[in-house]
Amino acid sequence: MQFAPEMQILILNAAILAVAYLGIFPSLRDKTLARIMTVDLVVSVLAVGVAGALFWGRGLSFDMLLFSTNWAVFSIVIPTCADQHS
Repeated sequence: MQFAPEMQILILNAAILAVAYLGIFPSLRDKTLARIMTVDLVVSVLAVGVAGALFWGRGLSFDMLLFSTNWAVFSIVIPTCADQHS
């Protein structure tokens, strides 16, 4: 089964966030703001990196309801919006 590119990034981000919030963050010994921000940055870079490996150079357009964009903007904006609501 082939998913739309938007859905592939959403699934990727959901999986990465699930690992982060259910595995990495609870297992941190020192839960300082700096440590949490560092882990969050690494997780975000991982998500964008995997999306780039999947979609870079393919020339796909990603639909964000009000406008279309490239994979990089989509893979940064969507997890940022999801992270603001958690």
